[in-house]
Amino acid sequence: MDTNYLGDLTSDVFFPTLQAPKTSASPLLDLPSEDLGPASKDGSVRSGSGGSGGSGNSTTANPCPKSTKPKRVRKPQKDRLMEVEERVASLQRELKAGEQKQQELLLQQAQLQSSAKPALDKDEEGPVAPGGMPNPDEMLYLLDVDGNMRHMKAIDIVNLSTAESIAVHEVYMDTLANMLARRQDESKDTEILRLTEQVCKATYIKGVYRPQSMREIITHNRDGLDDKGKVQLWSKTLRALNLSKQQIERALHFRRLFLPTQRQLLQTRQQLLINLKESQHAACRCDSDLMKQTSACRKMMRELQQNLHADQNVLNRLFNQMFREVLVGMQKPIILVESNPGPFDLVGLLNQLAAETGDTDTQGLLGWPSSAPQE
Repeated sequence: MDTNYLGDLTSDVFFPTLQAPKTSASPLLDLPSEDLGPASKDGSVRSGSGGSGGSGNSTTANPCPKSTKPKRVRKPQKDRLMEVEERVASLQRELKAGEQKQQELLLQQAQLQSSAKPALDKDEEGPVAPGGMPNPDEMLYLLDVDGNMRHMKAIDIVNLSTAESIAVHEVYMDTLANMLARRQDESKDTEILRLTEQVCKATYIKGVYRPQSMREIITHNRDGLDDKGKVQLWSKTLRALNLSKQQIERALHFRRLFLPTQRQLLQTRQQLLINLKESQHAACRCDSDLMKQTSACRKMMRELQQNLHADQNVLNRLFNQMFREVLVGMQKPIILVESNPGPFDLVGLLNQLAAETGDTDTQGLLGWPSSAPQE
């Protein structure tokens, strides 16, 4: 058997077969070049590009053309676009599933961290639901700086941004400080503690306040918390938010500028309330005095009216009697006429006066002439 058959692969007769498609029935065409080599009896390894039996210049004289692989049939553009859309949709589904899985893992991690925390004392433990998370749908009633009641969901407070969290917790601190400053007795401590527990519950997830921090605020405010104390507590809040030093300094700067104005407004408001109460007390006192004076005036008016009626009755009787006597005196002289009994006997008085003076001309006493008028 001729062992130099591999040399014929470089002959001009075999080239057309190499350029033919791979559907040829020859088994040698489907083998890689490495498998064509080890084939001689003397153990020498022959390369697949040419054997020793051929001419040395055959490759140069007849250059081997590039082997052409079968061209890929390009699919229509519509089919390729559909494939891309399907691939994008599949990736989006995978991304959504990954995000859901990430949320579940984060929730599990938060629950594990909260359950792994050391248990707080009963006095310091905030009203946190089992697992360390409050009910997201629970409505928490909060007070703003002006004392207006508003409510938010716990999940809305959790989703606040850092800046919003600073503003919200600042409102909590100012609200508690103002309520404690305005309280008049110890009976309001229960209400303040209830609001504090709600604040602790709302801020527990954010890690801004722990329940003991809120108790610290109340403890300081029992004796009154000055501006410096408020700034210190507020700086604790900022540090708990893991803000940068520059952000904390800037926030504290604005806070220091705001505190004197806020204190002045609170003092002005308290002074106005005091003035209003004093005005109300003064008005009540004036009303009381006026009512007393009015009552006394009415009593005096009743007495004067009664006296006036009595005097008027006396004058009426006196006038009637005098009128009768005058009418009688105009007809005949009145000399020692017996008087009629009465409380005011004018005629008797005149007769007595005439007897004492010795003048019997009673008509002259009345201002009339002694002699009767002649017709």
